[in-house]
Amino acid sequence: MYACKKGENDPALSLKTRKSRLAGEWKLESGRAYIDVNYVGPSSLRYNFTFVFNGDNMVENGTWSYPHQLYLEIKKDGTFLFSEIVAGDHIDASGEWSFMGAAGEEENKESVLFQITRINSGNSYSTIFNRFSTTFKYRISELRSGRLAINASGFFFQDEKGQFESMNNEYVFTQ
Repeated sequence: MYACKKGENDPALSLKTRKSRLAGEWKLESGRAYIDVNYVGPSSLRYNFTFVFNGDNMVENGTWSYPHQLYLEIKKDGTFLFSEIVAGDHIDASGEWSFMGAAGEEENKESVLFQITRINSGNSYSTIFNRFSTTFKYRISELRSGRLAINASGFFFQDEKGQFESMNNEYVFTQ
């Protein structure tokens, strides 16, 4: 038996280790992403996008609907595969993952770091799950048999003029 309550919605006890529960093939069930951009200058620009995912579709700003699929395979050996299709753009990639150690208010193994080492097809800058980057971190809010909930937030860019680009993501996967 393992004490496993790391994420706020994790079970109190489990017969499987956290690594064993994380390993497997995951399909997106639901989620959302929020992107906020602010540019300052002669033609200042502020815009934001909200994307809501329901497994097979993505709705942008409550108006436009696009095909969307996200699959994630996490292996116990520290590797992962993922593919995401967003309105015709896609990525099929693989890489390495690891649990993050305790830092600040986060407990050990409460977050997972993904690093893409190979893009088999597509690109990393037009898909959302990888946060437009080849290295990205998610906090695990729920990890139980057959269910994974993760979230991330932060800035991609920020400067002293008040310009920034940020993204907040929340995903729920099932096996």
